[in-house]
Amino acid sequence: RGLLGAAVVLLVAGCAAPPPAAGPITVQIGTTTMGDAGFQLLSEAGPCELLAGYQGLLFLPLRYLATGASGRVFVTARVEIEGEVPTEQGRTIVLNEEPGVGFVSETHIVLLDQPIATLIGKSAVITATITAGAASGTGSIRVVLRDDDPCIDQGGGTCALPEAGTADDPDAG
Repeated sequence: RGLLGAAVVLLVAGCAAPPPAAGPITVQIGTTTMGDAGFQLLSEAGPCELLAGYQGLLFLPLRYLATGASGRVFVTARVEIEGEVPTEQGRTIVLNEEPGVGFVSETHIVLLDQPIATLIGKSAVITATITAGAASGTGSIRVVLRDDDPCIDQGGGTCALPEAGTADDPDAG
């Protein structure tokens, strides 16, 4: 009787409807505003802010707007900067629903190890692929790398704003 019951359960389970086909995922690339609390889509040929991190590394704080996926997904970001070796970094991220916006990722920090002076003003193509189960989608955008932060590195992780009229003052002209 136990064997017969198990056989019936397996037979019924085998007749269950297959899972729905994975739909397409659309991906738009953005950045963070106000730390990790905001989201702003990047615009084609528009600026993308480089940020200075500890130990001299630079990074791009990327966030993604996705349709067709939510929760934990895997993202691969590829950054191709003119005249530089492409950088590709992947990780698992979480897509959370933001009212009025859609499903937005937490910040994906893409590290760059080139000196900042060699990157400012260059064109870069950022491509992001999000994979959720059997579904995936890719978005791509061309941006211009900028550093609008007026901070002068003081070492030890501290920073100071430049004095008015100095070469580092963004309003110095």
